[in-house]
Amino acid sequence: MEQIQPHIDRAQKFVLDRIPEDRSARFLLAGGTLSVASAVLYPLVLHYALGRQVTLSHLNSGARAASVEVKEIESLPSDVIERSKRYRIYHDKIVKFLPNFTVALSNRNEDIFTRVLRRNMVNFSTTLQGYLLWFAAKDERRTFTKQYIESLDFRDGDLVCGVYRVVKRTPLKAELAIEPTKDLAHVSGLIVITVRPRNEGAILTSETIQWIKKDNGLVLPLERWLYSFMHSITSRSLILKAARYLDEISY
Repeated sequence: MEQIQPHIDRAQKFVLDRIPEDRSARFLLAGGTLSVASAVLYPLVLHYALGRQVTLSHLNSGARAASVEVKEIESLPSDVIERSKRYRIYHDKIVKFLPNFTVALSNRNEDIFTRVLRRNMVNFSTTLQGYLLWFAAKDERRTFTKQYIESLDFRDGDLVCGVYRVVKRTPLKAELAIEPTKDLAHVSGLIVITVRPRNEGAILTSETIQWIKKDNGLVLPLERWLYSFMHSITSRSLILKAARYLDEISY
């Protein structure tokens, strides 16, 4: 919030400088205008501020590059890669550098990564998207609770937050399939969270992939501006919180 406030203050000053000098009119216009401006500007400035703290990669839907980029994801159907022209593909990747973490295949690091996954999904369950999923997933609401999530080891088959099913787990990587809902029966997706070595430290990576056959004539949810914007704020915020938590528990 401290990083965002200066941007909001400058925007408010810009508005105030253009309001009439009459005290009554200024008071009424300023109150209404600043309320609206703050409501509009805050998510935009938040999105910008979060983006400055991570490395972002976004590939256009349907691009051949998207299918090449996701080849390392083991649970992605081979048809999506080999016949990418048949699909609409959305792919984004968010990377946070971890200068103080050393990657090693050890039980301790695997345990640390599991704890990061738990914290990440607990945090997700409290976001707007998490609440919307909770509302829709009437039969799986227990999978949103902190007690349930913190009991998971994120092994193959584990379900978390109603629609995320672990389909591949290695010591420092988890691939979660997004199980289709009734409204999005033709849409498939994956969330991939990974820790990898990078220079003298490591990187924490979060990837989101959605795909659908073009002959369905549908648009992917994350191709829509509002959904993409909400997803972007949430995913950036989550990876920053996960990186801070990993830093705290890795000493």
